[in-house]
This record gives sequence, structure tokens and C-alpha cells, in this order.
Amino acid sequence: MDIRFAAKTDVGMSRAHNEDHFWADPAANLYIVADGMGGHNAGEVASAMAVQVTRDALHREQTALRDFKENSRDQSRRERVRQVLENAVKEACYKIFEQGLNNSAQRGMGTTLTLGLILGTRMFIAHVGDSRLYLKRDGSVHQLTQDHSMLNELIRHGKVKSLKDLDHRFKNAVTRAVGVHESVEVDVLDVDLLPGDRVLICSDGLHGYMDESMVGRELEPDNLEAIATNLVQLANRKGGKDNITHIVLEATGSPADYPLLYLKHATIRNLGIFQHLNFEELARVLSTAAEKTLRPGEVLFEENRKDPRLLVLLEGELELQR
Repeated sequence: MDIRFAAKTDVGMSRAHNEDHFWADPAANLYIVADGMGGHNAGEVASAMAVQVTRDALHREQTALRDFKENSRDQSRRERVRQVLENAVKEACYKIFEQGLNNSAQRGMGTTLTLGLILGTRMFIAHVGDSRLYLKRDGSVHQLTQDHSMLNELIRHGKVKSLKDLDHRFKNAVTRAVGVHESVEVDVLDVDLLPGDRVLICSDGLHGYMDESMVGRELEPDNLEAIATNLVQLANRKGGKDNITHIVLEATGSPADYPLLYLKHATIRNLGIFQHLNFEELARVLSTAAEKTLRPGEVLFEENRKDPRLLVLLEGELELQR
């Protein structure tokens, strides 16, 4: 599967300098957005370090990434890639924290970090903070990351309903960041990409001005460069109160080349047990699922033997005997 992309960063209308950084590497299919925070330009240092350390750590793990691409159905290889991403972000966290300890002007600096790594037809996501990753598929937009912010935590627990209900001192407070502490909990998941899917990775300087319906409209034009330019202009027209950084991706190819991929998604989506899950919840279910090709005559399960698995037959025939 081929990937097209466009990326932009802009200082915005209110800030003196840009503390965001991004990395777009089509050769490695690695795309990162980091939004720094901290006084004395320390946010710029933190976001730059996060991108560089994460990128370098993933480069050292090319064997694990290549092994997954050679056999993407192997659950252990998929788990290995997820662990590689988590370790890379944690390494960045420790090095930024250590830098702060050695420089009083940078102490306490940190950054958000959201990345997409595409291996074959699979996109692996690692996420800390309140930058976001959206997926647009079949006309619908889905936010695949959860904001690690005080506002989101209060909304989730029913304490406030919107930004206007929150004390202005806390409206931009994040509950997780890379580098503020020695280590950080990293959200990692992976999703299938289908031809025609579009992905937006962005800092809050952009998504703070858009709801999902607006994201869908802005991702509609065919020209990705035009989309990237329009998004910067949109944020600046609405005030540009923060730095604006984003990467727009598109998966290209023919659906006819991926029949089993489409069959899997159609089958899972139509199972009654999953009918009440939204797209994001179903994506997390699928991220834990393993795929296996069975040999003719292979026993899948036996009567009276406990088996904790939920098994879904995608194609072929299954014989039941008593």
C-alpha cells in the first residue's frame, strides 16, 4: 500500500516562536507530531528532542519492523512492534527529563507526541498528550487517540460538559506529557488501513478549532498540499492562538488488491456481539485480535475443553462433529 502525505507547521497569530516539531519520512512511513511546553523556549527543545530520539530509536529496531512486514499475521511480531513504539517514546521521555535535570532553565519541560508508523497495511499509533490522530473512512471521521488533558478527564467523569465550564487556568492542562517526569504511560494501538483512508495527525493549535464534521470537510479535497495549506489558514482565521502543526496522509491502492482485509472488517462489523461498539471501540477490539490460516483437518476446538477465545471464521468451511 502506497502513502501520500503533506505537512505544515506555522507559528500562528499569537506566539513569538514555534514550539511544535514534526517528522515525515515516506521511506520509513513514519509520521510524528510533537507540541512542546515549558518556559524559556524549553518547549521547542522538548518537542525537537522527542521527535529525534523516537525516530532514532525506531531506526535501531529495523529488524523487528521488517519481521512484522514479512509476516503481519504473527501476533507475537505485532506485539513486538507495539513494544518497540512504547519503548521509543519512553526513551525520549527519559532523555528530555534528564536534560531538564541538567539545565535549570529547561527543568519541567515536556511535549505531546503522536505518531503513526505504517507497515504494510497496518498503522501503529503511539500517543501521549493532547495532540490527535483522526482517521477518515467512507465519509466518516474517527478520533483514534484520547486527549490526555484535564478537560477530557473531567468530561469523561461527568464533572464538566465543555470547555466553558472549566476554570480557564486549567483549560490547556495536560495530564500526560513526554519528559515532565522520568517515565510516562504511552497509549499504543494498531489499525488496518484501507485504500482511500485519510489520516490527520495534528497539534491542538489546529484541532482546537474543529469538530469531527469540520475535519471531514477539510480532508475532502483531492490535493493534499491544498488541504495542508487550508488547515493552517483556517486555524489562523479563527484566531491562531497557538502553533499549528499537522500531517495529512492518504492510503492509495485498489480495493481489489485487499479482498481479505475488506472481508475481515465487514464480517466483524456485522457480528451481533459488536453491534453497540463505535468505530474507536471496535478498532481497539481488532487491535487485540490475531489472524491465523488453518490447515485442512486442523482441530480448532474440542467439546468440554475450556477455551477463552472468541473465534470468527472469515472464509472457508468448518465441520462440527460429536
